[in-house]
Amino acid sequence: MAAALATAGLPADLASVAMTGEYDAVVRASHQAGIALVGTDVGTPVLSVDGVGAVFEPRRVPRPQGRGGRAAVDGVVLMAGAESVCEFKRPYGVLDFD
Repeated sequence: MAAALATAGLPADLASVAMTGEYDAVVRASHQAGIALVGTDVGTPVLSVDGVGAVFEPRRVPRPQGRGGRAAVDGVVLMAGAESVCEFKRPYGVLDFD
């Protein structure tokens, strides 16, 4: 857990509350806010950047880095803000991460 927190740039002391209910209300409120953006017919996670639209479960493996990573995030934000786009998906098998 310490390594995951460090990789995410989060404080190490968050590990001490991981198995408590201390942040349950905050997590539930965040979940509800995300679902309010996209509706109840999706799951989680939901990504919204600066209030510009929202998308359900954006995934990229491996994690985006550098200019290519920024371009990927910019593309998701652009698509999320377009009311005419409702879904964008492709299977993992068509992606080449090498």
